[in-house]
Amino acid sequence: MMKPVIDYTINIIKFFEERIRSAIVIRGMRRSIQMDNFSCGAHCTYMIVNYYNKKMSLGKIIKQLRTDENGTSEKAIFSLFKKKGLSVYEKWNASRKDIKKAVDNGFPILISMHQDHWSIIYGYTKTGIFILDPSLGYIFNEWNWKEFLKVWDDRWIAVVID
Repeated sequence: MMKPVIDYTINIIKFFEERIRSAIVIRGMRRSIQMDNFSCGAHCTYMIVNYYNKKMSLGKIIKQLRTDENGTSEKAIFSLFKKKGLSVYEKWNASRKDIKKAVDNGFPILISMHQDHWSIIYGYTKTGIFILDPSLGYIFNEWNWKEFLKVWDDRWIAVVID
């Protein structure tokens, strides 16, 4: 019952933060907050699938991905994207330029942070990036580039393309 209220509130904050910071963002992406400590992968999958209008409920995604207390596997996420007609382009040691190019083309970027926590890059500014983090631990979406580099796992990105 609380999740819809939390998601609504967090997306209002997102809306104003993007405008205050003059961010270049992928419009139409909505943030979904996890109410546990293991479904970040399922929530990121949900956000991307619904951004591309491949409508699926969060419950169905969690079931298909077999998300459990150990989280969600990369293989399961990529398999679901493929079933929905989406392509994934992976790159290690990605750069700011790679991120800007994907965002400028309207492609959300799946990333891993803090050693296996899934999040999505969906925008940038001159000094930072905008991340949809399903964790309630981060209310705001903008990250300073230098701080982000400290927690970004292997500078790995998976650009999801329709």
